[in-house]
Amino acid sequence: MKKLFYIIALTLGLVGFAQASSFEIGAGATTNKVQHGQSISARGFSANLNATGKTDVGIAAQYGLDTVSIVGNGATLQHTVAVSYGTTFADTVGVVAGVRERLYTGGATTVAASTLNYGELFAGATAYGLTAEVRSEKQSKNLGVEVGYKHSVAQNCAAHAGYEYINYGNSPTVYHGYQLGADYSIAKNLTASLDYTHAGKAISGSKLPNQVAVSVAYLF
Repeated sequence: MKKLFYIIALTLGLVGFAQASSFEIGAGATTNKVQHGQSISARGFSANLNATGKTDVGIAAQYGLDTVSIVGNGATLQHTVAVSYGTTFADTVGVVAGVRERLYTGGATTVAASTLNYGELFAGATAYGLTAEVRSEKQSKNLGVEVGYKHSVAQNCAAHAGYEYINYGNSPTVYHGYQLGADYSIAKNLTASLDYTHAGKAISGSKLPNQVAVSVAYLF
């Protein structure tokens, strides 16, 4: 079933790219790749590449590639494939829903990197600088909620804040994480960011270390 899901997601993604009416490619780097409150680059450098294709009818396909360093599983690359449908109401409120797969590759150490693979359903909305997403993982039954707000504080600078909640499906522990950050437009299509994450508890119940990251991103 899981392999079938991968095939469907990848096929829809390729179809989306082929029929895209708009196409964007972005590249970037960060001093610390943080995902759901945890560093997946061992608090070290991570590079990324993202490609997104959108059609006139609202279907979008996205592929992302991040370098990671997940000790014990030997994962060195994280591949993200997503297919979604979105629309906008009154030119101010956007909604989207879709499927997302995260696939891991690299040299296995004690456990193969592919054991980290997981897929999720997600739905989100944006309006007036506010963003929200709800996601549900298929196997672990983890339920995640993220909300954020971004506000321009100067001509080339914006501040953002966020909150993340995860209900671990196989544990009584829940996660609460908080993010603060700022984005600065260095030049056209080039942005630098500073982010701080006040992390909550891991699925084991232990407190996760807080995270800081400095990043740059360029949109072609």
